[in-house]
Amino acid sequence: MKTELRPMNWNDLPDIADVEHLTERDEKCVDEIRAVLERYNRTSKFGITLLHSHFSLADDEVFLEHCDTEQRILLTRPVKLSEIKNRHYRPTVWRFDGAANQACSYCPTDRDGNHLGYKEPC
Repeated sequence: MKTELRPMNWNDLPDIADVEHLTERDEKCVDEIRAVLERYNRTSKFGITLLHSHFSLADDEVFLEHCDTEQRILLTRPVKLSEIKNRHYRPTVWRFDGAANQACSYCPTDRDGNHLGYKEPC
């Protein structure tokens, strides 16, 4: 999947308070998404997320996951693109409402794609 690292893929999403609760129509859509994932045997790799925002990102920021396995804390926070410029990462959340797949959140990896996490406290 060709996914481009782009900042601000969250900024036009509605605030969580403005996202309607799940409807019967949503449930039918989720059922169809599940059926497609089952057909491709990908239910243990992909799921879905509710696209929403809590605050805006600057035009030079993306969301990056930070994991502290000892304290069992997973935190997603904005980071400057310059902070991860020479680092490897993998997208973990996408949205599909543009011309191309848009990554919205990332997880740090080593050169081979193995999860790194960050060692600083969350």
